[in-house]
Parts: sequence; C-alpha cells; structure tokens
Amino acid sequence: MGKVLAIGDIHTKIWIVEKVSKVINNYDRIIFCGDYADDFSASPQDTLKTWKSLRDLQIKYKNKVSLVLGNHDYIYVYDTPSIQTGYNQITHTLINAPENKNLKDWLASLPIIIKIDGVAYSHAGIANEWSGAPMTLTVYGMTLALFGFDLAALLHTRVCLKYLGIPLPIPVMKSGMRCGA
Repeated sequence: MGKVLAIGDIHTKIWIVEKVSKVINNYDRIIFCGDYADDFSASPQDTLKTWKSLRDLQIKYKNKVSLVLGNHDYIYVYDTPSIQTGYNQITHTLINAPENKNLKDWLASLPIIIKIDGVAYSHAGIANEWSGAPMTLTVYGMTLALFGFDLAALLHTRVCLKYLGIPLPIPVMKSGMRCGA
C-alpha cells in the first residue's frame, strides 16, 4: 500500500484539515476516521465549514482521501435520541436546512467501516453485534439507547458488567453492517 496517514477525532479543528492538505503528497492514502463535529469552542458554522473542507478534500483527491462516519457526525445526519458531548442544536438545524442538503447527503454517504488493502478503518471499533438498529441496555432500571457505533462503549460496558457479575441484557444482533469498499 505505501504510506498511510489516519486521523481521527478532529472535532471541528479545521486547521488539521489544512495541515493535511499541505502534506497530502507525502502519503499514498489519507483516512479520516470520524468525529469531525462538536468542539465546545467552535461555532456551528465552523462545524459546517469543517465538513465542507473534508468533502472538498475528498473530491479533489478522490483516489487518495477516504472518510468514515463518527458518532459525533452520525447524530446530525440521522435522527437518534443519542446526543454526544458537544452536541449543538443549531448545527443540527443548519445541516438539515435545504441549502445544506448536498452536504448532509455527502455525510450520509460516508461508510462506517472501510477496508483498504486488507486493513479495516472505523471510528470506534468493529463488532458483529450491531446491525444498524438501536440496541438497548438496561442497568439498575435505567434503559440506555445505543445507536450508531457506540460499539466501543458498548463492548467496554459489557466487559465491565460481566466482570461485576451483572447479567448482560444486550441481545446479539446479526446482519450486515454498512461497509465501504
């Protein structure tokens, strides 16, 4: 494959996208691994600008730049009751505005997992326990809805609950996870 640069969790730090664009020719592949939104100090407009910069970089270098969706991006594209830290209702309103339809469609088109030269890239890990449907976890009478790919948290929670001797109420779900080529 050659030299690969994988970057995760830029959280509206557009300067990271700008730096990558300056060194892009030093790498054979660039992979952004999700969570492009939700920096507490950034404005909703900054989030849209970050998404647009990533989209433009991917379009310009379509055979070199790949992106996967992160949970902080997922919640703006799909209606879920899951709200991540840093979530901004104004960002949600802006991405759903008619003038941003193309940007939202682009975000929605991003895969959750991509496989490049035998290596899988995702934002939060890979498990065969999520089919795309919501899962619930009930602990001490509190029900949590797990959407998207809180898989790392889900798997960590399962390990902790098992260690504590608490029964695991999460059913194993089967079927295909949406994957990129």
